[in-house]
Amino acid sequence: MSENKTGKYLKYAIGEIFLVMIGILLALQVNNWNEERKRQSIKGAYKRALMKDLQKDINQLQRDIDTTLWDLENCRVIGEKITKNIFDFDSLMKIYRTEFHFFIYADRNFNRNTIEALLATGNIDLFEDTLYDDLMRFNNLQKEVVSKIETELGFYMNYLTQSKLPQIDKVSMIQGENLDRIWSFVDKNEFAISFNSVLNSKSIVNINNLANRRKLLEETRTLLKVVSQFE
Repeated sequence: MSENKTGKYLKYAIGEIFLVMIGILLALQVNNWNEERKRQSIKGAYKRALMKDLQKDINQLQRDIDTTLWDLENCRVIGEKITKNIFDFDSLMKIYRTEFHFFIYADRNFNRNTIEALLATGNIDLFEDTLYDDLMRFNNLQKEVVSKIETELGFYMNYLTQSKLPQIDKVSMIQGENLDRIWSFVDKNEFAISFNSVLNSKSIVNINNLANRRKLLEETRTLLKVVSQFE
């Protein structure tokens, strides 16, 4: 300082501080870059998993719709056959035993692993607000459809139980002549009324389930398209 070197020391100190600040900023930038890369990697993994789940749901829903349509057609054919022919209890009972399908196909186990993981971990925030809203809306619709299918199935099963109709031959553990003997004890008048009611209730349940599945299928396809275009 006595030799008037103060200015040089100040410049040196400022230079050192500047270099330290540059280093810190670079380190922060590299850290931010790494965090963003990790974030994009996680988001990409979720995107791929979500697309895979949605495609599985589309395939499953289409199979469910095809099965429901087949069952509806089977009920229609049975009803038409009974309507056009002279009413005969033995023929009616044979149709029920061999052509009617006792149960309703009601698959409601969708591929929800990715959506549930996104919600449970909070990683759904990785996505933009528009996609976040779409995912939440789809999640609610999917749960709503599952609830409706279960309600419709419960309605049909209660109706079936109250009707006291025997199970069809295909699901009976007893076969052959002894099964024929069991059917001989069935009250024919009560059976005819019950069969008609169950046939109608099954058709109504299938129509409702068909509408719910078609709505969900349309929304699933739309969401898959949105997710596939998301960066």
